[in-house]
Amino acid sequence: QEGLMWSDGTPMTAEDVVFTYEYCIHPETGCVYTEQFDGVASVEAIDDLTVKITFDDTKPYPYDPFTDSTGPIIQKAQFADCVGAAAQTCSEQNLMPHGTGPYMLEDFKVNDVAVYVPNPHWRGEPVYFDRVVFKGGGDAASAARAVLETGEADYAWNLQVEPQILAEMEAANNGLIVTSFAGNVERILINQTNPDPELGDMRSEYADGTNPHPFLVGTPVAQAMSMAIDRGLIAEQLYGFAGQGTCNVIPGPPNYASTANDGCLVQDIEGAKKLLDDAGIVDSDGDGIREYEGIPLSVRYQTSTNSVRQKTQALIKQWWSEIGVDTELINHDAGVYFGGTPTAQTPTRNSLLTLRCTPRVRRSTLRTISRSGSVNSLPPRTMVGAAAISSVAAILSLMNSSANYLGHRLAPNVMSSSSS
Repeated sequence: QEGLMWSDGTPMTAEDVVFTYEYCIHPETGCVYTEQFDGVASVEAIDDLTVKITFDDTKPYPYDPFTDSTGPIIQKAQFADCVGAAAQTCSEQNLMPHGTGPYMLEDFKVNDVAVYVPNPHWRGEPVYFDRVVFKGGGDAASAARAVLETGEADYAWNLQVEPQILAEMEAANNGLIVTSFAGNVERILINQTNPDPELGDMRSEYADGTNPHPFLVGTPVAQAMSMAIDRGLIAEQLYGFAGQGTCNVIPGPPNYASTANDGCLVQDIEGAKKLLDDAGIVDSDGDGIREYEGIPLSVRYQTSTNSVRQKTQALIKQWWSEIGVDTELINHDAGVYFGGTPTAQTPTRNSLLTLRCTPRVRRSTLRTISRSGSVNSLPPRTMVGAAAISSVAAILSLMNSSANYLGHRLAPNVMSSSSS
């Protein structure tokens, strides 16, 4: 776009786009959004305002590169000395990057606060706020209190707080709680790799599927664990107006949602017991814990620290105990649990943020959670992983090669049904 300026007043050109690509694909940079460039053969600057992207194969949805809010175009002049291993030394650039949006950073303190002011070189309509402050730290309850009780903040987001507590806060009439359902799903991700410490470096490594979990792969155990959960009770008692039960990782929009697994909305403890009994997975020594081929069904269930998630853990532990599954509960500070930098060898993410509006984003999610690795910010027995089964792989292949809108609309529906 003619006249497009960086917040430091210099022109943005096609060279910045090419540089962003080269910066991100360098194997030593540690770029966390390399998947944007899957299938990209080259990025070339035709002139100052024109970029040519060449793909190495059919690309029905070619709009991944440079469009994701988690993978912005960066300024070549600012990051020129930050490519490869040098990227680890560029704290100043990473903490105060130049941009082309309506606001620019005035101050940024890690794990504390980010302050934005209007960008004088913004090309669009005048902005609405003279100053925007994002405050981090604390917990969900204190964030809600800052808006609804003390008036210290104007907005708070993703309030994992019990509905009764939120209702009491809202009664002060200092703010309003607004709920809008999207595609976010609270879910337990099952580790499908072997967590045995005796494996050393191979502990919880995917190893192309040759290192499976001893009882969560190829058995009905995970299905029984799912059947034992009362999703309706969790939604009603712990989330209230902010929660709805679902059996699918893709709950919406309607075009993509599936109802094929809706049977899980009804808790079935007895059915779960029978499923395990029929598979010969029984409690042979009377200690209340079933065994599979001599291995006790004992799992570690980890999540971040907040009262709603801990109450969810407690409920699920009780339900699993009723079907003979022993559960160790662990919670971590959110800054630790959602922290860390996934690498090419360790694509596991504890927070699977999906910020695009196409089926491509869900392919990304399902690929990401299908593997686990020992090099992670949490112990490798974290319950991560997903059912990376052949039918899902076939659907992914179809979506990668088809430009048909109906195919892209139906494929996530079928994939959700297959993987939930």
